Amino acid sequence: MATDLTAETIEGFDALEKLSTRDNPGGKRNPYLFSSDSWLAFEAGQALCERGLTRPERAHKSRGCSVRIVTSGQTEFLFKASGDDLEIMDLIRK
Repeated sequence: MATDLTAETIEGFDALEKLSTRDNPGGKRNPYLFSSDSWLAFEAGQALCERGLTRPERAHKSRGCSVRIVTSGQTEFLFKASGDDLEIMDLIRK
């Protein structure tokens, strides 16, 4: 069974939604170890929030550097990070 990353994805979503202000435009920094599953999930949550999508309801680890997310609107997304520094991030609707 895939690793449940729902809590980390919601944390990333909430961090950007609630803490993004004029004084703190990026919201909360990712507190997890770079490239860990939790780090990816936090980034995925922030990507959802940045695009104005609904709150994540479920999230699980997928193949490679990716997280599969279902939002409260029951829309499924795949968040993928790639590149040497995982700087290329895509959010794909499934």
